[in-house]
Amino acid sequence: MLILSVLGLAGLSGPAVAGDTVADCGRFFLKYNPDTRQMECVGGKRKRAGRGRSEATIVRDLQRSLRGLQSAVGQAEQLLQRDTLSQDAESRVKSLLSEAEARAREVRQRTRELATAQKSRSQELAQQQRQAVQAQEQLARELEQKQRALTQQLLSAQRSRTQDILR
Repeated sequence: MLILSVLGLAGLSGPAVAGDTVADCGRFFLKYNPDTRQMECVGGKRKRAGRGRSEATIVRDLQRSLRGLQSAVGQAEQLLQRDTLSQDAESRVKSLLSEAEARAREVRQRTRELATAQKSRSQELAQQQRQAVQAQEQLARELEQKQRALTQQLLSAQRSRTQDILR
């Protein structure tokens, strides 16, 4: 049942690639795990999408998580297609399904982060637009005041000339 629910997410990305990368962990904290046959972040500062990260970075992290999810599900499917499962294969399937659940949680988290980043960016753009409109309105008011002042000066000068001519 879990496999069927996870398969829906797994089909969303490209070819299967598993494991963490140097970009995820920093080069000093990436190690090969012989049990899972993957590179994993170990004992270090794993970078997570958070405040200040660009939408493109979050999307790349999301795609990496989807590929990891697809890989785990694909490997579990391959093991489950066998007629009989050894105890070792069964434990590997359980491990892969646990990894798939973790990756699915990552996907959901990164999707929320992306939505938050997009909402934040949208709010920033709206604020910039409001500021630009306010600046234009202020400029229009200032120009209108100058126009009135110049019109008053012109009318005053014309009156003065008219009075000078009449005298």
